[in-house]
Amino acid sequence: MQRRALLAVASGSLLGTAGCMYQDDEPAEPLLDSVSVRNRHNETQEIDVSVVESGETRFSETYTVDPGSQILEESPVGSPGCYLVRVVATDGEQEIDTTEHIDGDERCVFVRFEIGSSGGFSPPSIISYQEC
Repeated sequence: MQRRALLAVASGSLLGTAGCMYQDDEPAEPLLDSVSVRNRHNETQEIDVSVVESGETRFSETYTVDPGSQILEESPVGSPGCYLVRVVATDGEQEIDTTEHIDGDERCVFVRFEIGSSGGFSPPSIISYQEC
């Protein structure tokens, strides 16, 4: 019985660190430099953009994006962290974990979402680089 309790506590503590991995005593936390959403659909889209860290919403904004245009949110959060970026539009939603896209020492992350011409999301583009 005590072993089950220990396993339950251990597995619960691992969930709290999912996405945030450490190597060489240096946190592998990206800095979310900017988020972009392009609307290639022929209708105006209401788009909700949110940035969540450890279950807490750090950024949330709603935009109206006309056909053929885009929004760009620079520095939606001011510090490095383990962020989940979520975009919700009329035709669906998409999310990306920024910690999965750190490339070596390139800790600055730019995330680009795109609503396709027939609606729905195209796969997101993630670019990482050294200096924000």
